[in-house]
Amino acid sequence: MKNALVIGPSSMLGESLRFLLASTGWTVHTAGRAEDCDIPLDLNASSLLAELEAISAPYVFHCAASFHGDSWEECRKNELQNAVSAYLAAELCVRLASPHLIYAGTIFSYNQLGGMMTSYGASKGRGEDILRWALGRHKVKFASLRFSQLIDEQGECCRHQPWFGRIVAYMSRGMTLRLPPGQALRNFLYVEDAARMMVLAAEKSLEGVYPATHPLSIDTYNLACQAQEIFSAGGQIVTAQEKALFREIYIPDAEETLASLDRPALLTPRDLLKIIKNNGTADRFGPLDVT
Repeated sequence: MKNALVIGPSSMLGESLRFLLASTGWTVHTAGRAEDCDIPLDLNASSLLAELEAISAPYVFHCAASFHGDSWEECRKNELQNAVSAYLAAELCVRLASPHLIYAGTIFSYNQLGGMMTSYGASKGRGEDILRWALGRHKVKFASLRFSQLIDEQGECCRHQPWFGRIVAYMSRGMTLRLPPGQALRNFLYVEDAARMMVLAAEKSLEGVYPATHPLSIDTYNLACQAQEIFSAGGQIVTAQEKALFREIYIPDAEETLASLDRPALLTPRDLLKIIKNNGTADRFGPLDVT
């Protein structure tokens, strides 16, 4: 039986990963702020607890993250929780004698378009650098999968993907959706597929930083058209010229990553829209006020 420790077990990805591991015979331990976690861990703290419960965890999966914006205060929060806290995660891994840490990174840590990264993407990238350096000193393997935009069928993703949530909400309710102009591409990855990729990365003993995107990208207008067709509730799509354009994002090719993971089957956004409709969970999506 395989043992694993999940950091950030209450996050959308962390919960999906815990379920996947448990359902496939793994023993799962958790580290986080919730009272029921096996190891109390506050990423805002300056140190670990002096005493740690002795557990066996050959694999540590790091799913915790801060998704704050770019105000001065929010930048400081992102830096503390995404970058500085990497020292705590690395120390925890070493003190538990865990030989491999797999990290949930983000494509927003790339800066290939030449623009300014968000504090979220920048701080996550610095967290990777700290983990790679700190773990490398103790001969612990480190792998980061830089995921694209994670979505789910329960509406948990709406906090981080508000436009996906709004599309589902408007089209399922038969409302008129006013979209900004432009055709900037987005790349969506089903959260359970992302969890499966992390497990495969562990089983394949991957090391290094890997882009982890879906082979198919889509612009927001065409995503809305798919939702309009699938829900068939009479919703309309209007291009609102007065709205600011969606910004371009860099979407790396993950062909080599998927090949390294034996090409797992990945749901498309269209597949997930059908699941949302069939499961009757569209009422969990929103908000209705994204500008």
